[in-house]
Amino acid sequence: MHRLLKRQLNQARNPDGSGVSYERLLKLVNDAYRENEANRARADRANEVMADELSEMLAIKERATSLETAKRVAESANLAKSQFIANMSHELRTPLNAIIGYTEMLIEEAVAEGRERQLSDHENILRSAQGLLRLINEVLDLSKIESGKLNIEIEEFHVGEVVFDAIADVRPAAAANGTELIVEIADSDMTLRSDPYRLSQCLRNLLSNAVKFTADGRVTLRVWREEQASGSFFNIVITDTGIGMSPEQLARVLSPFEQGDGSITRKYGGTGLGLTITQQIARLLGGDIIIESELNHGTSAKLMLRADLDRLRSAA
Repeated sequence: MHRLLKRQLNQARNPDGSGVSYERLLKLVNDAYRENEANRARADRANEVMADELSEMLAIKERATSLETAKRVAESANLAKSQFIANMSHELRTPLNAIIGYTEMLIEEAVAEGRERQLSDHENILRSAQGLLRLINEVLDLSKIESGKLNIEIEEFHVGEVVFDAIADVRPAAAANGTELIVEIADSDMTLRSDPYRLSQCLRNLLSNAVKFTADGRVTLRVWREEQASGSFFNIVITDTGIGMSPEQLARVLSPFEQGDGSITRKYGGTGLGLTITQQIARLLGGDIIIESELNHGTSAKLMLRADLDRLRSAA
């Protein structure tokens, strides 16, 4: 402060050196006070900004802590859900397998003894039990996919064997719907290194959907191998002439438990898990699935899979 006053007095002296101009000194002092007030206002504003930023940082930290806590709770709940589903699936499948086994024995006896009426009843029981078992397996597979515990077993196999087995599985349902099944495969001896069980699961999901939603029409399955810049792929396309989907239905058809809309679920049944599981399995097998559809004009599902999954994994 002393230095400031001294400097102001020197600045307030008359140019001729005759003394101090008090008007000039007063102006200098007022200017100094105004500058001081401006500096104080800027400092107060800076303090307010810093306080706001500090409050925001604390709020962000609190939200991050809250989110981390919520994440841990959700992960714990998801783990408990997966364990519950796995345990319940095991408990449900055990009696179902017994029901299926005994029913198959009853069917064999009814066929041998020519009891046609009882045979029909036994076959209805078997279909219902097998349908329930498939639903349980779908829920269990979805739980395994969510927890990253779905096992993939890689081996070399003929694509044609898996394709024709899947076709044979849906042929009775196609016949009941009056639907023609067409297979176009260049070479049934083409080999693929992947998981034959999971490929079969994908094909059965896609074929059963195509057959279920197609009455008095056609379901065509085409298979070919394609070389791309990123590697060798097998393309499997299943096309039907069924009811198709609107753009709104198509947008949500790959979401879990979605099946177009409620009316479709009520009319055709199902959990809406088949396509979701198929997409996740396709990605685990190094590929993906593309669904195209037009309402009242059918649906096309393209399944793309790596031809040599071992090579893909070793390169990763």
